[in-house]
This record gives sequence, structure tokens and C-alpha cells, in this order.
Amino acid sequence: MGAIIGVAVFLLILRRQLMARPLAGLTLPLILMILGAAECAAFVLGGGDQLAETIKGQRDFQPVIDPAALLAPLVGSLVLSVVFATARVPTFRLWRERGQVWRQGSALTVVLWIASLAVHFGYDARVSRNAFATARIGDFGSATTLLYLGLSLLTQRVLLSARALGLR
Repeated sequence: MGAIIGVAVFLLILRRQLMARPLAGLTLPLILMILGAAECAAFVLGGGDQLAETIKGQRDFQPVIDPAALLAPLVGSLVLSVVFATARVPTFRLWRERGQVWRQGSALTVVLWIASLAVHFGYDARVSRNAFATARIGDFGSATTLLYLGLSLLTQRVLLSARALGLR
């Protein structure tokens, strides 16, 4: 289910990247990061029901996967997210209109987003095999997709805002 939600969010992001829009707000990236962190926690605990029970105090924190084993793969994935976000920033056109900074991505923006997600899943599948053989390959990539997308959008937004400071 997480993969389906991740793909739907990804398609929404691609659509919004190509639209001319004011450069404002951090709501979507922050929501994605919060939901992504919850998905990661659910992955560590063995599922959403276990996460809900742990939050409600009905269950002790009993990870099915050692969280320490996930730290390096998670950090590596998030570093990739920042790298791709940084690479996308120059592909945006920025301009001032009606007192606001506007932005619009290009075809290259979309190509870099697609490459970013492909690298995310490829990296996570490769690292998953080495880090924790008991987990299903690809599960970690799915569990971190929303966090990955949220951080990527947040980084992109911050860097675009910094670039916009130079506009007259």
C-alpha cells in the first residue's frame, strides 16, 4: 500500500513541478516527511497496526528489524535525496510576477525526478540485501519513499528560495 501511495504522490509532484506556480510554502514537504517517518517506524515495528498499538501504549516498542541496521541505509538514501534536489534546482525557471517569485520546472526536471526515484529504489534494494537479510528486499525502499520525497522537495524549495534572492 505504501508503494501505491508513494507513486501517487510522485505523480502529483511531477505534475506540480511543470506548472507555473508561486514559490511559497513548505506544507507538502513537511507533511510528506511526517508521514514518511511514520511509515519508517511502522516498517521497524512490523506494520501499521503495531505502530498504532505502540503509540497508544498498548504494546511495548518491539522492533522486528534492528533500527541500528537501518540507520546507514536511511542516511544514504536521504543523502541521495538532497543530491538530486540540488541537481534539479538549476532546471527551474524563476521570475517575478505580481510581487511574488514564480517557478516552473522543465522536461529535465522531470527526468531528474524519475532518475532520483529509480536511484532511491535501486540503492535501497542493494543496501537492503547487505544490511538485513531477514527483511524482504524492496520493503525498506517503499517504507522510506514519502520521507525521501519530502526531504527532496524541502531541499529543492529551500535552494530555489535562496536562488530567488538574486532576482530583481
